[in-house]
Amino acid sequence: MYTAGRWLPVPLSGAALTGRSGAFMVYYKEALYVFGGYSGSACSDWGKINLKTLSWETPAGYAAIPSAVISPGGALVGSRVYLFAGDAGKTIYSLDLENIAGGWAHIGSFPSNSYGHTACALGGRIFIVGGTNTPAPTVCLASNILLEFTP
Repeated sequence: MYTAGRWLPVPLSGAALTGRSGAFMVYYKEALYVFGGYSGSACSDWGKINLKTLSWETPAGYAAIPSAVISPGGALVGSRVYLFAGDAGKTIYSLDLENIAGGWAHIGSFPSNSYGHTACALGGRIFIVGGTNTPAPTVCLASNILLEFTP
């Protein structure tokens, strides 16, 4: 029989991001990176949680996401984060976590306006499914359509 795990709060030190919904997170080299979301308005900030020190950090070379993004999809391939900001002009942004000072790059366009889609990296490709057409969902996008993005 399955027994549910326990939830334990993990106190963090440092200046945290504001509370938010609709952000996405990736794990890279002993840290969690949290991007975008909604906190009363679309967010263009992001943050790093150092898992060794259990603290929020501002990485050297930090630059905000070029557009505020509500419920972006995102994934990590190698050291590069790909952010699919369907709500922010259908833009795809990329940031190399090994060269944060290099800044965000605009690398293409998402095929449609979309909020709340989900993404997963596998074998150097990123797969995206779902989402809605507005921040207050009125139309859910077809769940039988899988988008594939190859960086």
